Amino acid sequence: RLKASNSYRKIKIKKKEYEWLPLLPLIFAGDDVFIMLPAFYALDLARRFCEGFVNEIGEVLQDASEFPEISNKIKNKKIDQPSISAALIICKANYPYHLAHERGEKLLREAKRFSKRFREPGEAVAALSFEYVIGNQLVQSRAESERKATPTMNPYWILPPGYEDDVRKSESLKKLIDFRYALRDMPNGQRAQARELFSEFVNTFNREHDESRKRKVRQAWSKRANAWLARLKNVYEFVDKAEPAWLVALHKALGDLGEPHSHGAADQAFWRELMRYKEDQPEHRHAFPDLLEIWDYAQDLDRPLSDYQEKE
Repeated sequence: RLKASNSYRKIKIKKKEYEWLPLLPLIFAGDDVFIMLPAFYALDLARRFCEGFVNEIGEVLQDASEFPEISNKIKNKKIDQPSISAALIICKANYPYHLAHERGEKLLREAKRFSKRFREPGEAVAALSFEYVIGNQLVQSRAESERKATPTMNPYWILPPGYEDDVRKSESLKKLIDFRYALRDMPNGQRAQARELFSEFVNTFNREHDESRKRKVRQAWSKRANAWLARLKNVYEFVDKAEPAWLVALHKALGDLGEPHSHGAADQAFWRELMRYKEDQPEHRHAFPDLLEIWDYAQDLDRPLSDYQEKE
């Protein structure tokens, strides 16, 4: 029944030339799936696969005519609705299979732990962790870090829980993919400046131990980030007489992927302060560095790659 469901047909790209996307199942047994596929659309395909799995399995199990006992238990919240967690490793084709699988298993455990921690009884949730391997080295093992400022939101929500406080523990993977399209014309130079800006904050903030000094670092960084955005706006308005669409999207992305509640304020916080596992140890996280790292692989499955070519 699942193979005939609409969710699987929706995975196809609407453009005719991209009607088929090659997939190679390496492990397909029980509730484990390990798939190799082209990196360009891997993030969005994983998102759609998880979303389709939860929706379709949930619909089947709640069908009282087919599974009356399970349907009744789900309805009365005696058992949870089906959920799914996923891990994505982006690497070269010659990267050792066993290393990719080993790292994927570790990321999968992190995603499972995260989704179980913040789901309420009866909720169907889905979460995904991803990492990018350059050569034989991970870009960063950022999800493992116990530092107080971490340039990642991993794991990401695919289907978030119902409570807003729990939703804020991470970010929507779909939002990351949507901002990739909105920022498609952002020049390489400005992306490099953004990487440097975020890296500077992490390095400086994590050297401090005194809370008052951390607060000053955070305030100083926010001022520098706002000054950088204002400088970009002035340059483009002087040259092009208008603020480009990608710069408008950048303003929004830095707020929405970090601390959206302060978006547009003079003292915009940017970094999201949250607590995941240790209630007495707040973390500062932001999703924009993730987008920069996975830039070439965050395309929407419904759009051809030509839509993402930077305009001259």
